[in-house]
Amino acid sequence: MDGSRRLRSARKGLYALVGRGIFAGGATLSSGYKIDLSVAPRPGPASDGSRYVPAFEVQSGPQLVMVYVGSSTCPWANQRSLPEALETIKVRLAAVAREHGMGFKAVGLAVDWLPERGIAHLKRFGHFDEVAAGGGWGGTLALRYLWSDTQVGAATPQVLVYTRVFLAPAEATDPFLYEERERRTRAVKRGFAEIVEWSESRVPLNLSVPGDAQADPASSTLEVVSGEGSFSHQRRHGS
Repeated sequence: MDGSRRLRSARKGLYALVGRGIFAGGATLSSGYKIDLSVAPRPGPASDGSRYVPAFEVQSGPQLVMVYVGSSTCPWANQRSLPEALETIKVRLAAVAREHGMGFKAVGLAVDWLPERGIAHLKRFGHFDEVAAGGGWGGTLALRYLWSDTQVGAATPQVLVYTRVFLAPAEATDPFLYEERERRTRAVKRGFAEIVEWSESRVPLNLSVPGDAQADPASSTLEVVSGEGSFSHQRRHGS
């Protein structure tokens, strides 16, 4: 196959829209959802507990971490109703973390090639504790969250939730290091429809082992739902 044919083939695979709205290497838009590409409003400042506001503190102990994965070029990640749905998820997960005596962090990841476009996309989704943009699917945090765990797919929009034990320098093995231990994926929601439905159902998340009401939050089972309204970057895993 000559160079031009390979390029056309690669583009065809990369920019397709996958059924059920998953932005992935190939593409069809699912029916039932109208794509609205107008700029979504950014959630306003918190005043009544309905908006997430980072604590901006370093505290050792168990943490619940939510990661939003989006892109300025993904139609499903730019639906007008998605920012409010994500805000609901952040607020609810922060409450769940408090109920379990855990800290909480919200992370925004944009898989845009240009950092400024990714940051502009993330600004539509209110406050995060951390953000990362640039480098496309091969960006540093994309490698960490999307490619290092075979249970998590590379898709936009996507919300993944995991627990970890976070140790600040005073409690880490080395007195000058931060440490992350016992990281476990708890939930993965792929696609506009699943994210919105999860937010409307009050973000159920089981942090205990079935049959053990006193179980440690860091030992629950994984919940993975691949839903309508997302775009997935296809990848292969070894058998």
